[in-house]
Amino acid sequence: MSRFWQSFFYGLIVTISIMGPTFGFGVLWMLGTGGDAVAFAADCIKLSFVVMLFSTWGLYELHGMLERANRPRSEDRDHENRDRLNQDGRNRDGKNPHVSADGEKNGKNSDDKTGTK
Repeated sequence: MSRFWQSFFYGLIVTISIMGPTFGFGVLWMLGTGGDAVAFAADCIKLSFVVMLFSTWGLYELHGMLERANRPRSEDRDHENRDRLNQDGRNRDGKNPHVSADGEKNGKNSDDKTGTK
């Protein structure tokens, strides 16, 4: 299951566990005090969407932080080395794409100031 869907379902559990009792007690309170129970129910439904949105986002970010924190350090070093080599202009096979097979530099990036090869 992807990180988003896992966060979504956990956010759904959090929303139900928070908004279920809130809705039930609130409607009973409105009926007991003479308030508008229908308006309270509509407000609770709107609030549940907000709680669902923020709990899903928060759990998604928390899952990402825990995933990065639990990654082995050797894997981090492998990613750093790969990124450094790719920025260096080298391919994954270790060959420099700016140098031909016989050792001559290709194209306009030649260090030769005379213009001859």
